[in-house]
Amino acid sequence: VSATDADNDTVRYLMLDSIAGMAVGITSGIITWTPVASDTGNIVVSVLAIDNKGARDTLIWTISVRSLGPHTIAQPAEPSGPQNGAPGTIYGFMTTPLKCSHNDSVQYRFSWGDGRFGAWQKSFIDSVVWPDFGIYKVQVQARCAIDTTVVSDTSQGFLVGILNGPDGTLFDDCDGDSGMQNNRFGGCWWTYDDKGDNCNGRSRVYNNYGSVVDSLEFRLTSNEGNSFGSGAACAKIIYKLDSISNCVDTLGDPFNFVGMGSCLTSYCEGPKNLTGLTKIIFWAKSSEPTDIQVILGTTECTDESNYRHRLPISTSWQKYEVPISSLIQPSWGDPQIPMNIQKAIKIYFEFDSVNPNPRNGTFWIDDIYLQGYTWKP
Repeated sequence: VSATDADNDTVRYLMLDSIAGMAVGITSGIITWTPVASDTGNIVVSVLAIDNKGARDTLIWTISVRSLGPHTIAQPAEPSGPQNGAPGTIYGFMTTPLKCSHNDSVQYRFSWGDGRFGAWQKSFIDSVVWPDFGIYKVQVQARCAIDTTVVSDTSQGFLVGILNGPDGTLFDDCDGDSGMQNNRFGGCWWTYDDKGDNCNGRSRVYNNYGSVVDSLEFRLTSNEGNSFGSGAACAKIIYKLDSISNCVDTLGDPFNFVGMGSCLTSYCEGPKNLTGLTKIIFWAKSSEPTDIQVILGTTECTDESNYRHRLPISTSWQKYEVPISSLIQPSWGDPQIPMNIQKAIKIYFEFDSVNPNPRNGTFWIDDIYLQGYTWKP
């Protein structure tokens, strides 16, 4: 409070009515008070101003104090920002600004989905550079800037596909740790042979150690990758095609097959909309010149009637491009169904033979891209 004296005499201040803990500076008129939890309601305060000659005046007012309740911060909104990008590029993300329940300012911290966090800061905007391909979940927390122990729940995650590469959207560079079985979309790899599907065949897929993989286990192998592409690792299968099989092709000849494939979702449990897809691009080589079928599986076709394209594979690393327009549906007696890439679930690579003699081989594949398609959650 402040008072002026007509004679310019010194004015002193005295607290008349107040609440415990409230005081006024005798010469400054500054009122100090730290409310406690019980100091709620309407509090009447009066201060007397008096000079050394007895002239005086009184100021009376009411302070309304309400309880702030528990000190909390709401969960921040899901971050927003670009949904696609490339490694090595800076991208910015933001959330919605908040206040804590005590109306204090708030700090924010983003997490980038790869074990890294941004710093706590006042800004609700932050940026990041991802060094590697992947799908990352961006989240954010908030905390009170005054009492930093008051921290919010973590926001919902915003998925970002850092998959843009030289040949389109990266499906898999096969550069995970040796033995990792997921592609960059998060889908699993698998192998298969003609032992099942009532064929009762003897074709087999082997793992990198040469033993039969009865569980059709898939392996990545290190130090054998495409030197023209992403690096050291690649996908590899060792296989044997055998003529003994109950399955026959359209000409009635025994049909033997082995293959490897990868889901567009974690376990092919649902379709992925590949609208825009124009080509499947990959690098591959074989231990001997051979043909493979590149097959795009959808929920609307059986494995036998999925659309496919046959092409020869060289014994040295080569880049292969399969236009989606070149995929055709085999005539296995199933009704002809139009290919619907909005219902895609898997991409797989199959070796088959009607040769009466057993044939062994090894196949390597690396750096698989989906050209024309832009990744979406």
